[in-house]
Amino acid sequence: MPISRIEFLKDAVHYAGLEAVQMSRGSMSGSLAFQEADGIAFSSGLIGGRVTLRGPLSKDMVTIGLCLQAPSGTRHWMQEIHSGNIGVFQPGDEHESYYTPGSLYVTASFSMERLEAEAAKTGLVLDAGRLGGTGVHDRKVHADA
Repeated sequence: MPISRIEFLKDAVHYAGLEAVQMSRGSMSGSLAFQEADGIAFSSGLIGGRVTLRGPLSKDMVTIGLCLQAPSGTRHWMQEIHSGNIGVFQPGDEHESYYTPGSLYVTASFSMERLEAEAAKTGLVLDAGRLGGTGVHDRKVHADA
């Protein structure tokens, strides 16, 4: 779906209903893509302007986001992020970001039960307490991955 107005970014993560504010003049550009399969809601976006997004990414699902491309100045919670950064967003937790032109991301949102079941398949015991709070993980995904 092409982005032609700032209002389109309220659902930068499918069904999020974020507060989106355009921080630069001119028309908006970019695109959003969504897919749902097996209880997982996938979202992807390419943002072609300077925008802020604020609000929970989901009220009842865990969201994991991967920054595929983060031009200089892209931030989450006032901390600069980079390509390869992974964010974990707990249900209902506030998300606050500033995206610069060319920002590219992908997210997957699913229930905590689904996350625990997938972790169990690999022998991990994972629960909300062990997952920690909302934030950007210290380690990045390697560019080759």
